Amino acid sequence: MAAILCCHLSAACAAPVRIGTSGDYPPFSMSDAGELRGFEIDAAQAWAGARGHDVQFVRFRWPDLEADLRAGRFDVAMSGVTVRAERSARSPMSVAVTRAEAGLYVRAPLPRPSRLSPEGRGLHVAVNRGGHLERLARARLPEATLQLVSDNRALPDLLQRGAVDAIVADGAEAASFPPGIVRARRLGSDRKAWWAAPGRPELVAQMNRWASSHEGRRRIARLRQRWGLPSPKPAGSVLSAAEDQVVDFVARRLALMPLVAEAKRAASTPPGAVAAVLAPAREAEIRQRARTRARANGLEDDGFLALVEAQMATARRVQERVLATEVAGASVFSLDGELRPAIDVLDDELARALAEAVPMTSGAPALREALAQETAGLAAAQPELAGLAQALAGVRPAVGCRRGCRAQAIRFSSGGRRRGISNPRVAPDQACALR
Repeated sequence: MAAILCCHLSAACAAPVRIGTSGDYPPFSMSDAGELRGFEIDAAQAWAGARGHDVQFVRFRWPDLEADLRAGRFDVAMSGVTVRAERSARSPMSVAVTRAEAGLYVRAPLPRPSRLSPEGRGLHVAVNRGGHLERLARARLPEATLQLVSDNRALPDLLQRGAVDAIVADGAEAASFPPGIVRARRLGSDRKAWWAAPGRPELVAQMNRWASSHEGRRRIARLRQRWGLPSPKPAGSVLSAAEDQVVDFVARRLALMPLVAEAKRAASTPPGAVAAVLAPAREAEIRQRARTRARANGLEDDGFLALVEAQMATARRVQERVLATEVAGASVFSLDGELRPAIDVLDDELARALAEAVPMTSGAPALREALAQETAGLAAAQPELAGLAQALAGVRPAVGCRRGCRAQAIRFSSGGRRRGISNPRVAPDQACALR
């Protein structure tokens, strides 16, 4: 009986967290003589150690990543997974932990510009099968002949032997390539995050709280330095790390709107009719939840509600533009079963991130520039992004609530006493009132 009670009370008795990783993607996840190492391996162990969990690594192949995650083969994928709207729609993704620039790589010396048409015409290009880079190659090099490779580690050898004209890889991975392989063109810049299994928003919330804590930020920064990886922030950004995290969540929410539009188009009656963008009942629900989120995160109501209104207005415009055009083969997600729950998770994480970032000191122009960079390719116009940026700059802590009070209150509620609040079980909104 005592042993059973121990297992109920001790994290050491809990089942290990299962981490999905590929083992073929340097410097994120590599397998040397059967031993896994890399940035994500170290990050998984650091997070699990901070939570008192053991970890169990489960190997996956990139073409099978989504199916394995949805089938519950592991709890979270940590392997340099790129943030994409389609992935966020399926299940929650964590805060970004680093960034990678994708590129078209060739053998030195660089070929004449005439050999590198923007569409990839005449090029035989190898790319990892099933990952984000295959999708990017199809979008950016539509006229290239693609060779899909199941073993990501084989790409540089194919190029060196002359079996292909070029390969698609990212800069972090390219650092491990042999000499003589150079980047001919930049194809994109994307954030990397941890992807939880469906139905596990609490796991992502735990990971985000650790990654955004002082200790978590410090550990992740050290690991990025060890493995030669950059900050998630774009190069040259003047935003603080907390502000950049807010911009990222706003951009992720907006990136779901084309999927929302396609789901509404598919559900329109009769088929092919113009779908209705405006959903008053849903918007009223969003406003009510916004008030609850503002109170729970120590944010001033009016400023937070103004941001929510700006988000809804921008979302409507994006959906209208998407519905004005027909996209062949567009992915259709379930509006109520996938997209709206995904938006709710993002709204929760955005409010948490805002609690750490406000008041934002970088100003609306810098926020607008960051939003424009993060939403490039979406049907969002500059005036709408300017309105979003202005609303972000206007969010303030609730009266008497200092930055980060919610995160502190969560730590207090775990049972420890910290200076400034005498009751370790105090609720987040009470913590603000006590200040």
